[in-house]
Amino acid sequence: MLFNKMGKFIVFEGGHGSGKTTLTSKLSEYLINQGKKVTLTKEPFNQEIKETIETLSVNEEKLDKNLAILYLLTADRFLHTRYIQERLRNNNFIISDRYVLSSFVYQQMQNIPIQMIREANSFCTIPDLTFFVDTPHKEREKRSENRNKPDSFFRKRYKKEDALYIKICKRFSKEYNIVHIDGSKILTDVTSDIIRITSKKFL
Repeated sequence: MLFNKMGKFIVFEGGHGSGKTTLTSKLSEYLINQGKKVTLTKEPFNQEIKETIETLSVNEEKLDKNLAILYLLTADRFLHTRYIQERLRNNNFIISDRYVLSSFVYQQMQNIPIQMIREANSFCTIPDLTFFVDTPHKEREKRSENRNKPDSFFRKRYKKEDALYIKICKRFSKEYNIVHIDGSKILTDVTSDIIRITSKKFL
């Protein structure tokens, strides 16, 4: 979707427990210290839609090719995109924990064709920069054990997440301005990589 914008849109993608949320905060803190206006956001965006998706995701038997979750996420992303665009017009840096590539991964896990997923999300704003945080699935599993989050179909398939994210990020690398980040490194090094890349591109 084309529109007049002055700000920059940065997205963090990766599997559950990859470190995305921590890194969004680290980058936001850095940009604020550089005098930039920053908005942190995440998906799912709308709390009511999120709760509905979580409820549906528990019943694995009904997830195969179930379009309800795809279109719930599409509705959520439409609201989120309007929110993002409004702030981009105000010259903000928008940093989002997940965006459209997450649907390319998780809805394919439901055996929904990628073309259908792309068409449903055709209104989305293309990020100026997408960080794919690639953290080994064993490390992500270990991190997730200590989190108090509802169990669901999408949070239990770490190897499948890895395979699909790598495939998607390779296929859409140029279109979504994707940069691969080695999430297996210590946090200070990963943070330094992200700050260096962002600074070189935007500051």
